[in-house]
Amino acid sequence: MTGVFSRYIGTPYQPYIRAGIPPDGVLVAGSKIEPEKRGKVPGLWGGNGWVGLPRELQDRLTTPSALTGWDDWPTENVALRGGHFLGIDIDTDDAMLAEAIAAAAERLLGPAPVRGRPGSAHCLLVYRLAAGAEPVRRRTLAWRLPGEDVEAPPAHL
Repeated sequence: MTGVFSRYIGTPYQPYIRAGIPPDGVLVAGSKIEPEKRGKVPGLWGGNGWVGLPRELQDRLTTPSALTGWDDWPTENVALRGGHFLGIDIDTDDAMLAEAIAAAAERLLGPAPVRGRPGSAHCLLVYRLAAGAEPVRRRTLAWRLPGEDVEAPPAHL
């Protein structure tokens, strides 16, 4: 038992935590999850592989018993159900640009918990919507640096 999930029991995050498919997770035959999405999406462990989280479970709130059970699954990837949380995903290798975006987000939205990795400029700032606010659906804002091809789609989308 890793305790990765059960540590969220009783926290404000508990209802929104999901088990994430690990980046190297084995997908069951016929899974609709694209292999490159492993490590980025929630899923269910079936003993012999992972499947995506079925639509009927996506809005269900997470219980303490679910979190305790997920501690035994082969993942330490914690996913957070969106809607009531906003993620500012700073997806650039340019450390100065990442710092400037993070500073602008803090100036406009306030301070936030930051998820990142040592040695990487990539990070995620997490904000919780005010009580009663309408849930936010996924939106993407991408831009180009001077000299980049404006016709080419961004590499990460």
